[in-house]
Amino acid sequence: MAAFTVDDPSAHFQVALYNGSAGLNLPKVVTNDGNSDLQPDLLWIKDREAGYSHALFDSSRGVNKLLYPDGQNSEVTTSSGNDLVSFNSDGFSVGSPSDANSTNGGTTSKLGFQWKANGGTTSTNSNGDINTTVQVNDDAGFSIVLSSNGNATARELGHGLSAAPSMVITRNRTKTSENWRVGVKHYANHDGSYNLDDTATFNNNAVLHTGTDSDSFGVGTDASVNGNYDYVHYVWREVKGYSKFGPFAGNNSSDGTFVYCGFRPALIFVKRRSNSGGWYMWNNKSSAFNMSVRTLRADIPDAEDVNNQFNLDMLSNGFKFRTTTASVGGAMETFFMAAFAERPFTTSSGVPTCAH
Repeated sequence: MAAFTVDDPSAHFQVALYNGSAGLNLPKVVTNDGNSDLQPDLLWIKDREAGYSHALFDSSRGVNKLLYPDGQNSEVTTSSGNDLVSFNSDGFSVGSPSDANSTNGGTTSKLGFQWKANGGTTSTNSNGDINTTVQVNDDAGFSIVLSSNGNATARELGHGLSAAPSMVITRNRTKTSENWRVGVKHYANHDGSYNLDDTATFNNNAVLHTGTDSDSFGVGTDASVNGNYDYVHYVWREVKGYSKFGPFAGNNSSDGTFVYCGFRPALIFVKRRSNSGGWYMWNNKSSAFNMSVRTLRADIPDAEDVNNQFNLDMLSNGFKFRTTTASVGGAMETFFMAAFAERPFTTSSGVPTCAH
C-alpha cells in the first residue's frame, strides 16, 4: 500500500461537539477529544439545533474578528469576552453570544470545526505580485493568507505551501454585499469559483480565481477577490491520509456513488457543479453510527436536516451516498467534494488502521 503522510489527523483537524451555556458560567471551555491536543487557528462554529448563522474565526485576524460564511456581511469586530474568547492548547473558549449565537446561544448542541495552522505566528511571503501575510502548516497542507493594497489588476498571491493548492476560499473582509469565493484546481479550466454563501453553479470566469501553482494562487479583478480592500484566504493542498479534494460523478441511484478518500472522514463538503445546489456538510460527531443522517449546509443558517434525504455512509476509506437526492450525488452529473480525516486507511508504514 502507498505510504500516507499524516498518521494522526487529530493533530491537525478535529470536530468538537458541545452544548451552549446560555451565556452563564463563562467562559465556556470546549476541550477536544482526539488522540492529539489541537490548538485551532481556523475555527468554524455552527449551532446544530437553531437557525443561527455559521461563525468563522482565525488566529491571523484575531479572536474578536468574526465572519459569517453563509452571508455577505463584512467582518465584524466583537467585544472582548463575547463570542470567541480564546484559542486554547486543546480547544477553545466562548463567552456571551453577542454577534454570533452559534458560539454560545442557549443550551443547544453546537459543532466546532478546527484546523491547525501555526499557532497564530505569521510571516511575510513575497512569492506573489504583492507581499502576503501567511500562517502555514505545510504538514497538513493548510495556510491562512491575508492580503491587502491590491488594485484592479489580476495578480498572484503567495500561499506558503510546498505544492499547488486544491482549494482556496476567499472573502473580502471590509466590503459588504460580496460573495465568498471558492477556487478549485480540478477542472480543465481553472478560472472561476463557486460561491460558498449561495447555491450558484460554478462560475467559470477569470475575474475570480485563476488557478494555483506551487508558490501562489491567482485572483482576478472582481472586488470579491482582489481590490483596494483587506482579504482573507483559506488555502489547502491535498495530503494523503488527511485531506481530499476534487470532482466525482453522481449516479442517480439509492446505491450511490462511492468516493475514495484514503481515510475515514471527519468532515465532508459536497457542492453540485452544473446545477444550483447548496454546500452540504456531514461530520463524524452529529450521527452516532456510520450512516450520517444529519446534514448541515454551509450556505444557509438552518439547523441540521434530520429527514433522511441526504444519507451518507462514512467508511474507513471514504464515503458512499445512500440517497437519490439530486443535490448530493443523486444526479448524473459532476459534483465537487472536500474532506478531512478522522483516521487514515493505513499508517505511513503501510499498516491498516482499525475499521469503523
